[in-house]
Amino acid sequence: MKIREGFVSNSSSSSFCLASKKKKDFKIAVELDLDDLVKAVITTEDELVRYLTEEMSWDKDRKEWSNYEEEKYEKYCSELQQGNNLIFGSCSSEDDNELSCYLHNKGFPMLKGTEFTVIDDTEC
Repeated sequence: MKIREGFVSNSSSSSFCLASKKKKDFKIAVELDLDDLVKAVITTEDELVRYLTEEMSWDKDRKEWSNYEEEKYEKYCSELQQGNNLIFGSCSSEDDNELSCYLHNKGFPMLKGTEFTVIDDTEC
């Protein structure tokens, strides 16, 4: 039997054993550092338009945006108007970054009850 710390990347599953005084309700709070995955932090509508057109390849002419793009833009602007910053990033299952792979596969379920709101996770 092999004993190891961590997980093997080419394995589809791994076993684990933890010790706790609890017999149920096993929850672990984990702090995630997203800095390596963040591409931009947007604080104004001007920055948003610049990011969407230059980095996301949206048409510079807003009249040419699809209904889907327009709806996303309105959601983004609503958050900015509420005083929130927009944090754009990306993740991939083919990345060497374990967090990136996890977020690609699972999304952001751990954000419930935090200061963060998922506006759009379709890019992951």
